[in-house]
Amino acid sequence: MARVSGGHDRLMTSIEHETSIERSPVVAPVPAAAVSESMRPRSEGDLRSRAAIHDLVVAFYREIVMDDLLAPVFEEVAEVDWAVHIPLLIDYWCRVLLGHEGYQGAILAAHRHLHDRQPLSVDHFERWYTLWVLAVDARWAGPGAEKAKGHAAKIAATLARRLLGVSFAPPAIPALAGAPGGSDTADTDVTAADASAADAGAAGAGAADTAAATGPFLHDGSSSRW
Repeated sequence: MARVSGGHDRLMTSIEHETSIERSPVVAPVPAAAVSESMRPRSEGDLRSRAAIHDLVVAFYREIVMDDLLAPVFEEVAEVDWAVHIPLLIDYWCRVLLGHEGYQGAILAAHRHLHDRQPLSVDHFERWYTLWVLAVDARWAGPGAEKAKGHAAKIAATLARRLLGVSFAPPAIPALAGAPGGSDTADTDVTAADASAADAGAAGAGAADTAAATGPFLHDGSSSRW
């Protein structure tokens, strides 16, 4: 269910002022029952550049701020500062998908703090993962797109295990008609080995893996703000 929120205006303002790279023009989304018109299918190749990752992150968070389940968590509980969060998440996914340096974050502690303030549920992780996969599939296809979806599944599995003590199985997501990508559960299933590896990273067993295992929800382990 989509909603109209003040967070949408703040997000759009942050996006307009994020001028470090070339990117597509920002177009305000048209609300719909599940995802907005901003996710209408159109092929743009694979996620091979910072510009493509920028556009993916922006499209995804447009959906977050319009979503009845997730928007209150980001805006009212975590009090996300979008001007900080959007560039940080671009850096995060550039590290995951392109191997770029620059992302700095300690994520698990911040999620624990959020969970203490308002308990998260499997529904939150399923919705977050679903919106991410739909955002990827709407415009991108290829190894990078599949890696982005598979990594998101590992993130959700790690947080569900560490915060809720439960296993997370990526939900089946119907492909958008005409979308260049498609949700293939074979590429996004989280095996026991994947979950253990991600869990170890979240616990800090390996500096190179810590950020990759705990990514794009919160960014500052010492703060309640995102």
